[in-house]
Amino acid sequence: MAHAFFKDVDVVVPRSKIHEMYEVLAGIAAQYSLKYTALGHIGNGNFHINIFQEGDYSEEHWETNIHRSVAEIFSKAVELGGTLSGEHGIGKAHLPFLPLVFSEYQLQLMNRIKTVFDKNNILN
Repeated sequence: MAHAFFKDVDVVVPRSKIHEMYEVLAGIAAQYSLKYTALGHIGNGNFHINIFQEGDYSEEHWETNIHRSVAEIFSKAVELGGTLSGEHGIGKAHLPFLPLVFSEYQLQLMNRIKTVFDKNNILN
């Protein structure tokens, strides 16, 4: 295949948990029959994971499995003492996963602070 669509996932774990996160990624990829690459910054535990849409997946199969696999990756990263993003930030696609890291109170506080600077709600 000359090219493939992919899902980019960015997580960070403590350096002492890097090996465990690699094992988790391999297990999730095997469970969902997904191909992936994991690159990153070993010095700070930052993983850049690209999950490729390859094979005979229907769009529905891909969407279901990519959502489940990303949810598991994020959950495990947080469980290992990490967080959802090291440098890519949280976009619309990953916004639903913020409650894994922040309490409802913290999320409300962030939204209130944002409205002070973004009254028209146009900034990300």
